[in-house]
Amino acid sequence: MKNALKNILKVAFSNVGVLVIGIAVSIFLPKIISTIDYANYKIFTLYTSYIGVLLFGFNDGVYLKYSGLDYDSLDKKRFRTFNLYVLILTLI
Repeated sequence: MKNALKNILKVAFSNVGVLVIGIAVSIFLPKIISTIDYANYKIFTLYTSYIGVLLFGFNDGVYLKYSGLDYDSLDKKRFRTFNLYVLILTLI
């Protein structure tokens, strides 16, 4: 129970940190760079957010399928194939 609460607090603290940084960037970055540069930055972040969506949950499926196994019992060659697949799909 104590370990679970500790992990929940870590995740909550991390999410608050991401929120604070996101707010700071959205307030101060437009004052530092030009409007066109800020628009290009927002387009870039939009496109990079599609990478996670376009992997079609492949990473999550791998995590779920192999989550209960020991590292030594995993098929390393198969995981290299998974990594190559994700790399190629991300580059496309």
